[in-house]
Amino acid sequence: MSRGLDKLAAKLRGRSDEELAEEIERLRSERRALARSAGTFPEDVHAQLDARLVEARELYVLNLARATRSGGGVPLEPVFASKGRSLFELAVLRTVAHDKAFEAELRQVIDETHPPQSISKAAFEKKLAAIDAEIADGETELRRRPIERRQDEAQAELERLAGETA
Repeated sequence: MSRGLDKLAAKLRGRSDEELAEEIERLRSERRALARSAGTFPEDVHAQLDARLVEARELYVLNLARATRSGGGVPLEPVFASKGRSLFELAVLRTVAHDKAFEAELRQVIDETHPPQSISKAAFEKKLAAIDAEIADGETELRRRPIERRQDEAQAELERLAGETA
């Protein structure tokens, strides 16, 4: 057996299969409760805003380029309307994409509506990873045990056969 499996077997040796299965289910319940209790982390909402601002900047540049390609003194409003964007929509995109005061207001709203959690995102993720590792260890041990039993039975059968031929 590998050293990792040996360590795992030693760590979980005192528990029956049923106790180990119950422990795994308890850990899964603990994980679900932790995930539900955490809510939304402000840093995740800020990251979503960052992504939306990048999209708005790209869309603004794209639509501005489309609108100004017509050239030759053609009024911009009909050009935008024909390409699916009005000057008003372009102005909104520009505000969203480039107005730092507007961005600061959005970030303030995020901070007000998503207060810091009782646990940091890093600590939350570390705790989830620890629970996941415990679950994985328990599941591995539950898969290992019947294999070890079959191996022991096969070894005993080989010894019995060797005894018959001696």
